[in-house]
Amino acid sequence: MALEGSYKPVESGVVYELLDRYKQERLNIVSVAEAINGQGGLSGALYYFNQAARARESDCYSVPSSHFDAEAGVKALDAEYWEKALAATDVLESMPQARRSEWQEIIRTHKTPDFTRDTVVSTIIDLLSSRLRYFSERVDGVFRQLSKTHISQRPEGFTARLIMTGVLDKYGSVDSEKAGYIEDLRKVIARIQGDKEPVDCYTSQMLSVLRHRFGEWVEVDGGGWRIKLFKNSNCHIEIGQDLAWRLNAVLANLYPAAIPSQLRSKPKARKRAETPLERKPLPFAAVGRIAEMGRRNFLGFHSWEQRRFTDCEFVRYFKGGYSEQCAEILQLIGGVKCSENAFHWFEFDYDPAEVIDHLLLTRTIPDHISHQFFPTKDELGAAAAAEADIQPGETVLEPEAGLGGLAEHLPKDQTTCVEVSGLFTKVLAAKGFTAINADFIEWAKSAPMFDKVVSNPPFSKGRALLHVTTSASLVKPGGRLVAILPGSMRGKDLLGAGWETKWSDNFHDQFDGTGVVVAIMTATRI
Repeated sequence: MALEGSYKPVESGVVYELLDRYKQERLNIVSVAEAINGQGGLSGALYYFNQAARARESDCYSVPSSHFDAEAGVKALDAEYWEKALAATDVLESMPQARRSEWQEIIRTHKTPDFTRDTVVSTIIDLLSSRLRYFSERVDGVFRQLSKTHISQRPEGFTARLIMTGVLDKYGSVDSEKAGYIEDLRKVIARIQGDKEPVDCYTSQMLSVLRHRFGEWVEVDGGGWRIKLFKNSNCHIEIGQDLAWRLNAVLANLYPAAIPSQLRSKPKARKRAETPLERKPLPFAAVGRIAEMGRRNFLGFHSWEQRRFTDCEFVRYFKGGYSEQCAEILQLIGGVKCSENAFHWFEFDYDPAEVIDHLLLTRTIPDHISHQFFPTKDELGAAAAAEADIQPGETVLEPEAGLGGLAEHLPKDQTTCVEVSGLFTKVLAAKGFTAINADFIEWAKSAPMFDKVVSNPPFSKGRALLHVTTSASLVKPGGRLVAILPGSMRGKDLLGAGWETKWSDNFHDQFDGTGVVVAIMTATRI
């Protein structure tokens, strides 16, 4: 596994800037100590003496002669600047949980080394050079946390199913130390699978969601592994034989003679069943940010608002800062971006709390709740519209219209859009389309015929075929159906006699968050 290139580069200027700032603040602290009562405009340094006093509350053996003890104040300053220096790199995140806890305790108790140029530079260089070793230590740390009492757990190496005890504390809350080890496992798996190691996986929040799903297997991080939490605070983790073998290979580097050969043997490759729509896991950082905002706005950490539209539809607001990547994901789960002056938010026509939990657990889009909405990109939409060859006066239908990504390429005055989401229907109407809020399959049972039907149907659970045959039933004789379909359907006879059908080449990477391949089917009704 080539791991060297995935670490964050570190600029030495950041550390030297911290050293310069540290020297000035240290001078202020010493001056305040000499003046005792902080005269001379140095009152800002009192913060460090207060921090030192708080630290001494848990240390009865350290009683300074004065609250304004220069040595104690400088130690508080040292601790803060060590924390800043570590934060300037990714070294703390690359440490295994045990080392992270050790450093956090040293910082908390103000027992860090002196923040001098030689000490800081040599320590940071040593820590950075140890990042690859930390990867092995992280694997070893996870293994040492596995249950020693369950007979299914092998004492000499990883197996396909792992058991960790004590994930919840006596109050039923998530134990932060255990969460750290599970987060270590997630980072190791991400690195093994070729992803960039995430800085923060929001694992404590993920485990908090699992407290409402005791005894239920939940796929994590795009289905790479799965996890189940029990009321007795035991956590079962299923990683599969291939990942277990890779983890044992790392352990074997640390303990060559301790890992049995059968645990170090690569398992035989198994043919993986194909699925109509394969998800790419969404980025850790974006999902974590959405989870953070969502739990704040929807799950009781802060107040949320409701607004009643004229059709009595409740809309919840998703407020707060978001990156472009977050915005794309929010749109994928059915959010509509709204703006007023300099204020931005997303509106949903359903309660998205459950979907946000799903995002946090799986890092994938839950299609059954969000109607599997994937906006059609311009290239694909333009190609489909060109195949339709719409003439003046022809009637056009766009089922499953979403926010109009495909419909935007069709003539508005000739196009009828059908959309299951009430909020999306409002957006389509505002864009000038004739928009009907309905489930297309039900609506089609009594719908009129159209000259052209241009469709981007949902793909999973056989729905693509159902939607395309339903669309075909609404095409007039001599009319045309254009459908964006999974690449796995390309070349198949989907409509039977009475149709002349042709297929485009495959299109790749047309739907964010998925690895799906699509092709355009153009079918003319004879």
